Amino acid sequence: MNGSSVSSCSVLIVEDETKSADFDLAVLDVNIAGQLITPVAELIAARRRPIIFATGYGVSGLPEAFRDRPALRKPFMIEGLKAAIELAVQP
Repeated sequence: MNGSSVSSCSVLIVEDETKSADFDLAVLDVNIAGQLITPVAELIAARRRPIIFATGYGVSGLPEAFRDRPALRKPFMIEGLKAAIELAVQP
């Protein structure tokens, strides 16, 4: 990756940015200020980019269509993130 950007904002803003942003992989919090991230995950999946979910709810808190994707239980350690990235980018 060339760099990273971390931001927290509404799902609507993220949806708009997702359509044109240049990125290699997404780490998505399942719930942003009470809004589920599912619409953003669908856009990213349509672009065939790897997705990792971060959640305090466990795998059952993931959108059903994405329960086969790597998930990190918050709070997570860097080792867990590294393993999730390796899993997410496998062909």
